[in-house]
Amino acid sequence: MVTKRWLGIGLIMLGLLGIFGAFVNDLFSLTDYQGIGPAQQVAIGVSLIPIFIGATLIPLGNNPA
Repeated sequence: MVTKRWLGIGLIMLGLLGIFGAFVNDLFSLTDYQGIGPAQQVAIGVSLIPIFIGATLIPLGNNPA
């Protein structure tokens, strides 16, 4: 059974993966654009949502989700 703590940890990991994915483009220099572009800003903003939700679920402990 999935607990609220593990669901929160999973959501945080999903959000961090989204933020990392936003910067993969810069790591491999796939475009000539330097810096954080508008698409990366949107990806980071959307990725912060599951991080926030996950952070609120972790303190609820081992209760079933």
